[in-house]
Amino acid sequence: MLDLFFLKKQGSINMRKSYLIGVGLVVLAGCQSLDTNPYKQGYKNLTVEKDERGAYWEAKKRVNPSYPREAVRLSKNGCVQMVVSINAEGKADGYQIKNSYPEDLFVDSMVNAIAKWEWAPAGHNTEKMPAVQSVYFEFKFEREGKEAKNIAEAKAACEKIAIS
Repeated sequence: MLDLFFLKKQGSINMRKSYLIGVGLVVLAGCQSLDTNPYKQGYKNLTVEKDERGAYWEAKKRVNPSYPREAVRLSKNGCVQMVVSINAEGKADGYQIKNSYPEDLFVDSMVNAIAKWEWAPAGHNTEKMPAVQSVYFEFKFEREGKEAKNIAEAKAACEKIAIS
C-alpha cells in the first residue's frame, strides 16, 4: 500500500514538473523580440525605394554577435546579410535573412545581436520615420596561431553577398 501511495505522489510531482516546463517554454517563445517579417505597414522600405540621402537609421549602439561554437570548432569565416525593420523608437522589430555564408552557421548569432542594437535617426530623418534597411556583418575567425579553414571561399562568397 505504501508503494502505491509513493508511486501516485511521484507521478503527481512529475506531472507538475512537466506542466511547469511547458508553461516556461510558452513564456520563452513569447519573449522573442524580433518578428521574422521586417516588411511592416508604414515603414519606408529602403531595400526597394532607394533614397539618395542613404539610410534613415544609424546604429548608435552595436552589440557584436558572439562567434558560434560550431564556427569555432570548424574554424570558419562567414557573413550575414539581413534586412532589418527599425521602428520610430530606434529599435529593431523585424528581420529577414537575405544571404549568409556558410549557410545558417552565423544567422542565430547575428539575430541575437541585432535585437540588442540601438538606432538613432539619420540627420535627414527628423520625423523618425520607421524604415526597413539592410545590415551586413562579417565573421572572421581569429585565434592565436590558427586561421580559418575557409579563408578563400568565405572571401569570395562574402564579396558576392556584400554587393548584392
